[in-house]
Amino acid sequence: MTLASIVPPERLGDWLASLSNLETFWTKRPLEARWDEGLHCLAARVLYRGRPATYTLADADAPAAIPEPCFEARLPHAVLPEGPAPPHRSAALLYFWRPPGSPLAGNPEVEVEAAESPGEVAEAAVLAERVQRSSWRMYFPPQPGVHTVFIARLRGEPVAAAYYNRLSFNIDYGVHVARPYWRRRIGSRLLGEILRYAAERGDPWVSVVRVLGVKRPRPGDAAATAFYAANRPAARLRVYRLGGRTVFTRQACNR
Repeated sequence: MTLASIVPPERLGDWLASLSNLETFWTKRPLEARWDEGLHCLAARVLYRGRPATYTLADADAPAAIPEPCFEARLPHAVLPEGPAPPHRSAALLYFWRPPGSPLAGNPEVEVEAAESPGEVAEAAVLAERVQRSSWRMYFPPQPGVHTVFIARLRGEPVAAAYYNRLSFNIDYGVHVARPYWRRRIGSRLLGEILRYAAERGDPWVSVVRVLGVKRPRPGDAAATAFYAANRPAARLRVYRLGGRTVFTRQACNR
């Protein structure tokens, strides 16, 4: 399955812009963008280190299928199914579900609440911070008007949190469970509620992005990948930051 089979090609530029708040190596806000049907590639101009730069996002089913012209951009990228990887500098997990999906059965003792209004989001953010700092030692605040904040409670205690981006249909920063509560099917329960919420809204997909370590795995990479994969996504993709054409060429991808 390719990216264009999930996100219509004519929407890819807007979709990329809606993910730009994540500020990862590949989620850039395009100054302009167009889909090249012949190359099966999104070609764009983005700001990179404060200056305009050419950007490509090739949608291919194998490394050898990445079109040669896509390597010519200042910032060349490719989206591929899980499997053989091209030579790359950065990589990210990109999974999609078709709401309501069929995730694993969650912990029935967990109750999930959703906060949408600015006041509710501000209150939920306090709980989300506690969960995130326990889960991955960092905290990213939600954006009122953009995020619906989901809080999962076990016997009244906030134990998991997630932000659903109503513009991109992405679970921004992923599903987080406080460390003392890992492996209790709490994350699957929370993901299931997000998928039901998206289905009720009529959203066409739900996605999650996670940047992965290249030289060495980041803490939690394996556990996060296993969790998302186990919850039966409709598409399991990887996004790669390729090098410049003089460094990584299509010929290199054929090796």
